[in-house]
Amino acid sequence: MQVTFLVSRYWPAVGGVEKYIRELGKGLIGMGHGVTVVAGAHEPGLPQHEVHEAVEVFRFPAYRSPLRCWCHLQRLRRLFTRADVVHISDVLMVEYYYRMLGWNLPQRPIYLTRHGMSFRHPVPDSEKRRAARAARMVDGTMDDGRFIAKWLQVPSDGTIDQGLSPTAPELEPVPEPPPHSAVFVGRLEWDSAITTYVDTVAVARQKHGLNISLQVYGNGPLNDKLRARVERDRLPVTFYGFVENAQERFSDGCFAFVSGRLAVQEAMARRRLVVATYVNQLKRDYICDEPFSPYLVVGADAEALADHVAYYAGHPEQRAQRVQQAFEYVKTLNWQRTACGYLRLWSARSAASPAGRRWAQRAALALQLCEEAG
Repeated sequence: MQVTFLVSRYWPAVGGVEKYIRELGKGLIGMGHGVTVVAGAHEPGLPQHEVHEAVEVFRFPAYRSPLRCWCHLQRLRRLFTRADVVHISDVLMVEYYYRMLGWNLPQRPIYLTRHGMSFRHPVPDSEKRRAARAARMVDGTMDDGRFIAKWLQVPSDGTIDQGLSPTAPELEPVPEPPPHSAVFVGRLEWDSAITTYVDTVAVARQKHGLNISLQVYGNGPLNDKLRARVERDRLPVTFYGFVENAQERFSDGCFAFVSGRLAVQEAMARRRLVVATYVNQLKRDYICDEPFSPYLVVGADAEALADHVAYYAGHPEQRAQRVQQAFEYVKTLNWQRTACGYLRLWSARSAASPAGRRWAQRAALALQLCEEAG
């Protein structure tokens, strides 16, 4: 099977979707399938064509004018017309595909993965309407989390577990450091709950006399504010900024202070107890209603998190049991398993002909999307 992925950005851009598609593509190649990625060049200077980790990558100049992007994508038509499957990441890229290409290409099987959400709470009605329209524009939809369909109020064809690379069994165990250490990996912004985690360090000291040393890996809009707060209150928090492969640093702490799906699973694979929190009810579902949720330590605020940390710091046997249960779960995750989930969807839906959208219908949709885009 020949698969063409369309994504807004790809390696060397860093992010959850970028890593997801890279690892999924490698998993498919390992099973004998052909994979091509068409991605927006997120900055000048990136090559228009290259092969990275066996994945063939073609880029269009997303930082330039829409007309320039359209002209470039027209030169890549063959990548879509020859594909057995065109798979698109996120609703906005489905719209982009129909504006730029889909309206005048031969009918191809089109599929969508919805990767997380904007975490705007409550979810705007406009976002729900776009999700419903996108579902009608594709032949099948997969979600990267159970919470997505609930909050968008648009069903999908299923939720698929992310893989891990390297897998949990491939990681060399690192002895657990003292129980007064923690690591955060992620963006320094409101919905990553970094502020709550810094508050947890302060509460743990005030309420439990526990000095938690927190190492923070990541950048974001809260960087300066957090650094000023840490300096003012003399909290044992160290900021390292953005670091390549920061997930490897989870082994440096006894606790992983993270609430992002992929980071949660990477911490579990490194045998560290994950302490998770949420900033609203949507994020609560993101944390509490997923397959990994039973193995988390979850609290709604800094005081609850500090209580959890104090308890597990003083009870190493219970901590070890929770860590082992989480490891048993994540050791089943790999990208070939994820790829098999996609292949089942593609095969089942492609056995029937693609949804019958006539050229005139697609052209009218493209015109409408262009008008909405301004």
